[in-house]
Amino acid sequence: MGTRDVEEFALDSGSDDATLPRPGSRGDHSAPHRLWPGLPWVAAALTLILAGVVAAPAPGAVVSPWGYVPGLGEEPELAWELETTEITGMWAFRGVLAIAELEQVRGIDAASGAERWRVESKAAQCGSDGSRLTCTSIDDEIIMIDPVSGNVDDSVSVPGAYAATAHDDDIIVATSSAIQRIRADGTVVWSTPLPEGTPVYAGPAVIDGHVLVGTDAARGGQPPPLDVETGEPGDPAEVGQTVYRIRDGAWVTSHPGSLWLFLRGETVRSMPATAPAMIVTTDPSLLDSELPATDDEWHPLAILPDVAIGNINDDTLGSTLMAIDTSTGEELWRSEALMHWFSTPIVDRDTLAAPVLNPELGRISTVIALNVDTGEERWRIDRATELYGITAGGGYLFLQDALGISAWELTG
Repeated sequence: MGTRDVEEFALDSGSDDATLPRPGSRGDHSAPHRLWPGLPWVAAALTLILAGVVAAPAPGAVVSPWGYVPGLGEEPELAWELETTEITGMWAFRGVLAIAELEQVRGIDAASGAERWRVESKAAQCGSDGSRLTCTSIDDEIIMIDPVSGNVDDSVSVPGAYAATAHDDDIIVATSSAIQRIRADGTVVWSTPLPEGTPVYAGPAVIDGHVLVGTDAARGGQPPPLDVETGEPGDPAEVGQTVYRIRDGAWVTSHPGSLWLFLRGETVRSMPATAPAMIVTTDPSLLDSELPATDDEWHPLAILPDVAIGNINDDTLGSTLMAIDTSTGEELWRSEALMHWFSTPIVDRDTLAAPVLNPELGRISTVIALNVDTGEERWRIDRATELYGITAGGGYLFLQDALGISAWELTG
């Protein structure tokens, strides 16, 4: 399909793709509809799921894989709104917001909100490799879509297919019983069985030569990262065993004593188990310095020059933010805004933005931006209903709520 100039970034719940599945969709699994669901192993292995951000490996992308989003310093301007209640996922590319709905997949012009293209696909479960969408329909048909033009490759039928992603000219497929690499003509390159009864809740994704799939280990098993060329499981001591998808294109694995960070477009990063995983930062080299201890049970979320911002689990409904001086550990400020425990912020050089609780509505329906040095509020966006997904790319911030999507131009 040619080379595409694409960029992508998303904040989400940890569910598959950028939004939660709607009840009755294939991704529902009859589970309670919640924003930012957690997994038991996360609390034990990581204490807290920290923020993660993805940039597609495309030339000229301005969104870094560490959550650096330029333009957050000034209040965004509303560009357009789209009414729809059937969205099951959204992905921001350069100039296009791709959305999956119950009956179709559409490309929306990022600047105007006008529809550029649409492809019929019932209950599509889609994933992005940073430049293409790979969608699996309820009838096991897999298609690859160019998100800029809407052009579609010939479909491939894979019995029991749940989700898929593109890799080179092939497709990596998660079925009800195996992870497979398949040619465009349907030829199976390799097939690695999943433990019987293991549901796949996230992925597959291919990062730095590894296939990552998130499963519910309590209901079956958890395969470690697989070799994308052979399908062979990796050595847990070298690539981790327990796999967790932070968001599309950003994963973390763990094994006693170590963590591994998988970010699309980057090599795998090995970290000690005590290190903050999936931190948001303007400069990854800041992670090389150990943060000072604090008197509070404080979990770092964002590290910037001279300032680290984390959350404190001091409320039954969520957590609040606290900033410290990275040299002394001195507390600089606290915010009363209540975030969900699994909420993820974004940053530019002097601003942090995050979804928070609206006390009047009793739900996560507000995005606030804070001065990282003082904690002073720079701006806020209040929506009338709960936020299901937040995606940024190409100079826009996209918010999905129960009524549809709103696009906000970043002007800072």
